[in-house]
Amino acid sequence: MTNPSLDALFAGYQRRYSSAKKRRAVSQRRVRSRERRITALTKRKALLQERIDATKLPYWLTEICEPLAKALSRSIGRKIEAVGPCGIGCTVHFQYANEKLASEFGTFSIRLLDLETGDLKLVDYDHPINEYPSGTIGAMNGLNYPTVPIPRFEDLVRMLRRRKRQNA
Repeated sequence: MTNPSLDALFAGYQRRYSSAKKRRAVSQRRVRSRERRITALTKRKALLQERIDATKLPYWLTEICEPLAKALSRSIGRKIEAVGPCGIGCTVHFQYANEKLASEFGTFSIRLLDLETGDLKLVDYDHPINEYPSGTIGAMNGLNYPTVPIPRFEDLVRMLRRRKRQNA
């Protein structure tokens, strides 16, 4: 076996070196292309996140409960306030009182059961279910009272006027 010549060794090295440089250049171009795409996508993602952050979801207390309290106030001639949401049941209490007679105080409550559908229910304090033992978180948060469908607006007004007459 003969020894290779230095020229042959150097020529083989040059071919492999040149080929490796070309493969690296192709890969580097691909990396730069992907980096530009990543930068563009990152900017697009940031813009979309800003849009998400700027889109405020409606708040059911201000969108439903407060307008309902104002409309009921006009209908029965007493100031009604929506207070809440309170506790793990997210109960909103509608409170009304006669400023002249402290004994003329009333309340009714609603719970929002589903934000997506706006499923509001009236809390039925007349028929406790006693599902939660005394002293438990459920009992302390008023969950021992079932919810019933909210009647029509006119039925709520009638209920409040009936309570007003009972307290008079």
